[in-house]
Amino acid sequence: MEELYLELERDWGWKKDVVAFKMDGDHEFFRACLKAFSHDFTFERLLKACKKKDYDDLLIQAHTLKGVSLNLGLSMMGEDLGKLVEKLKEHDHENIDELVSRISQWQSRLEFLCAKMDL
Repeated sequence: MEELYLELERDWGWKKDVVAFKMDGDHEFFRACLKAFSHDFTFERLLKACKKKDYDDLLIQAHTLKGVSLNLGLSMMGEDLGKLVEKLKEHDHENIDELVSRISQWQSRLEFLCAKMDL
C-alpha cells in the first residue's frame, strides 16, 4: 500500500494527510474510490462532448471530474481540469482538444496505476 501512496505523491501531487483526513483514514475506501474513479463514465462523456463541441456539457463534465480528482488528492490532474474549466467559463475554446487529450491521458495513467497496484 505504501508503494501506491509514494507513487501518488511523486506523480500526482497527492497529499496523504489531506486525503487521509477526508477519508477518515479508511485506506480500503480510498482504494475503492480511486479504482471507481479510474473507470468513471464521466471521462467518456467529456470526450463525447468535446468531439461534438458541446461546450456546455463539456464544462459540466470537466467540473465534475475536477471535484472528484481534487477530493481524491489527485492535484496535478485537478489542475489540468481546472484549466479546462476556466477556459470553458471564459468561452475560450482555443486548444480545448489538447486539454481534453491531457485529461484522457491522466485517466489512462490512473487506470494503469490501479491495475498495477491490483486495486
